[in-house]
Amino acid sequence: MRKLLSLLLLGGLVWSLSLPAHAATSGTGESVVRDASPSIAVPDTAARIKVRFAKSGGIAGFRFEARIDSNDLSADDARQLRKLIDSSRFFELPATFPHSGICDGFGYTITVEVNGRCHTVTVDDGSVPDRLSPLIEWLSKRAELRQPRRLEPHQHG
Repeated sequence: MRKLLSLLLLGGLVWSLSLPAHAATSGTGESVVRDASPSIAVPDTAARIKVRFAKSGGIAGFRFEARIDSNDLSADDARQLRKLIDSSRFFELPATFPHSGICDGFGYTITVEVNGRCHTVTVDDGSVPDRLSPLIEWLSKRAELRQPRRLEPHQHG
């Protein structure tokens, strides 16, 4: 079990090191790492931001959902949402992350639409990058429990 955990942690570390970044050299020949991917850098007066969020799983298999529109938020909440999206560098994240192997954890699907760009990220509890955690926590507080559809018993006639 320890070997498996070690391999998973090592795999996650190797994977995280492969995230987009470009190496350059400074004038002194030293290697400098620069992130060349643009963040959304959404100013406070920017166009609307729409977010669809789903959190599902856990031992009971619950599903929580939220649809958030920055036009429906207070100015402070809209500013906070913009800050969380920007600081997570959301549009630089891969669409999916390797499954962590956590069986009873939660999975998250987040879709953000802003300034004509749309990006969806799917990740589970064990694979959430540190920079995405604050956005997931903020969205989780706004998500509502969705009741699973109940199947009607099949009637024999």
